[in-house]
Amino acid sequence: MVNKATVVFLLSLAVLGHLPQSLCWKREENSIFFDGAVFLHRNFALETDILRKVKTSGEVHCGLACLSEKDCIAQTYCAESWAKTKGTCYLHKNGIKDEQTTGVLVRREECTYQQYINFYEASCSRQCHNGNRCSYDYDNRRYACRCEPPCTAIQFRFTTLGMQGNSGPTSTAGYVNTTLKGAVTLHNGIQIWTVPFTALYELTVAGASGGDTSFSGGKGAIVNGSVHLTKGTELHLLIGQKGLKGTGQNVGAGGGGGTFVVFSNNTLLAAAGGGGGPGGQITAKNGDNGQTSRNGSVYGGVNGLGGSVCADEVSNAGGGGGFKGDGKCSTSIMCTFPRKCNQGGLSYLNGGLGGSGNGIGGFGGGGAADKKFPGGGGGYSGGGVYASSYTPKGGGGGSYYTGEMKPSNEVNAADGYVLIDFDGSLL
Repeated sequence: MVNKATVVFLLSLAVLGHLPQSLCWKREENSIFFDGAVFLHRNFALETDILRKVKTSGEVHCGLACLSEKDCIAQTYCAESWAKTKGTCYLHKNGIKDEQTTGVLVRREECTYQQYINFYEASCSRQCHNGNRCSYDYDNRRYACRCEPPCTAIQFRFTTLGMQGNSGPTSTAGYVNTTLKGAVTLHNGIQIWTVPFTALYELTVAGASGGDTSFSGGKGAIVNGSVHLTKGTELHLLIGQKGLKGTGQNVGAGGGGGTFVVFSNNTLLAAAGGGGGPGGQITAKNGDNGQTSRNGSVYGGVNGLGGSVCADEVSNAGGGGGFKGDGKCSTSIMCTFPRKCNQGGLSYLNGGLGGSGNGIGGFGGGGAADKKFPGGGGGYSGGGVYASSYTPKGGGGGSYYTGEMKPSNEVNAADGYVLIDFDGSLL
């Protein structure tokens, strides 16, 4: 039985005439028709965006062919010169705005262009709720309140990709079975990711812990909160790696790397401080945790600079790197005149490598240990070191957060990580 929508469609084609006109009809339940408008242009054709072409007996059958094709929005029917009731029907996946015919439609005798969507129509008069937005539903070929992709909660989890030590990952193979498959590239260990859709996200940033000896390395700081990210924004993520213990007896451990989330122009979005390393002998102290303030602890850096070392005996232990400044070592037996050294962790802006020595600092600016003395943690400002025979201790790196982000009461006892969570309710 022919339904009402079909009758309306057939009648519209019969009465439209030779001038561009429009006709709207309402989609019926379980019907192949949809809300929209018909633009009709006699003796014109659209020669682009063709899904496929079929032979039909007239404009009516051409219209039915388009309405039965999932992605068809418009059609061009060209009658055969020798048989007006037979011709070629071109099905188009894209249409035009009505005034854009010049230069888009090509004049062709015996051809008729018809379109089923008015792109200027206020097609969603109703208000959408629960994170839905009014948009064109290509599956059902109508305007509707729809969830922007993805329509369910999704989490992007950035890790160290199994890398250890003072340099970052060299392969993204660890993301193969995750939501980050094919979405991350690497540059000197820093992970580059492009925001896939505009939304309000929950961002969690965790620094790495310091290495362990018979004492514990400091835990990494965690900061989290809501951030609005725009589709196409490129983020650079340095995921801090845990510091390592040196080889031999009574040796210290390196500081943990800080974790950084940075825009492509080197503007910092958030950073979480890495934990300081512990000393190696019996009177040593556990490393300090990553700090929830911006400054590092235990002779730590301030305002994004690296940590220093205060020594009461000769030591080459390194301070943790900050966002802007490298970690330093001490000059002889004193707490002043810090010096550049291989054990100091590098700043984010200088690549974020951990310090090298006997007790490597973690990627993310962790300072390296030297003998029984530990390294400081990396972070927004690097952690420092107290190099004493009695109570050596590595300081934790500082953290950075603004806006809706804040420090967590929890800490991280492993490698760093970043979580970027989307929940449709946050749109």
